Amino acid sequence: MHWPSRQKQGFQRSAWQLLGHLSVGTLIFLVILFFAWALSFAFKYLNSLSPFPLEIAKLFSKFEIGLFYADIILSGVVLLVGVLRFVWDVIGERD
Repeated sequence: MHWPSRQKQGFQRSAWQLLGHLSVGTLIFLVILFFAWALSFAFKYLNSLSPFPLEIAKLFSKFEIGLFYADIILSGVVLLVGVLRFVWDVIGERD
């Protein structure tokens, strides 16, 4: 059996870890999103100077969409792991 103050500290620790996990996940999402935006901006700028062949433009478009989906999946996994860890810590402290 745990003392109430110890349970509160454990929950607070778990909540802070979840907040940190979500903050890092948000930072990762924004960095990858900025990277994709910068690549898109650079490609469009270079394309305005000298147009690329249609195959190259299609390939880059697929890469850009793939990078966006990878960003969403990675951020979703980070969020899911953080939430599961938080729930596991909270449930584990009740025993």
